Amino acid sequence: MNPIRSGTLLFILGLICCQFGLLVILHEPLSSFISSIVPFHPEFLGFILQIFGTASITYGIINLISGVMAEMSKEQTRQISDILQKIRETYLPQNMQKVAICKFCGAPIEGESIFCKVCGRSQK
Repeated sequence: MNPIRSGTLLFILGLICCQFGLLVILHEPLSSFISSIVPFHPEFLGFILQIFGTASITYGIINLISGVMAEMSKEQTRQISDILQKIRETYLPQNMQKVAICKFCGAPIEGESIFCKVCGRSQK
């Protein structure tokens, strides 16, 4: 799932849980109704809901921030790639041969050579 969507969903779920937990703690008719359903104090349920809501809000905000940062870096990477492609097209001659580089020492290898002239190792 997209981190922006999941972050938004967690944030909203956390707000709802926090509000419902507060309502359970402060609203007497709801507290008495919940105490008839669950075997423990309704304040405990409200407290648990508030903790879960706060954790959900926090995790939702973290997901939102990481999703936005990921989208920004994708866009920036795309822009840089476009700029580099324009530079290649503008300044590199079309008939220029690709230069191979030695896997071991990094020296340029001329033509279709199998061995590096610097370190002497085979490239295959």
